[in-house]
Amino acid sequence: MDVIEKDLKKLYKNLLLKFLDRIENYLATFSIGSLLCGLSWNLSSMIGLLILLLALNNGNVDGWSSPYIAPAAGNSYSNAIKSAHQP
Repeated sequence: MDVIEKDLKKLYKNLLLKFLDRIENYLATFSIGSLLCGLSWNLSSMIGLLILLLALNNGNVDGWSSPYIAPAAGNSYSNAIKSAHQP
């Protein structure tokens, strides 16, 4: 009977260790996947912001020429758009 109990304890111990090892592998895979997903989301956000800034800038390197930028205080939005398009 003693031999059977020892074998059962050994079996349960091995099963528990395998189970914990499998959980650890799942958690590691999940954390690596989350990290990669987060990095790709941050990179795509940065690229999107860069495209947005370039679109607002209209290719003007010297300054902001877009009428979509908020106007200065005291000006109405339509006046800012009109003044931006005057030669």
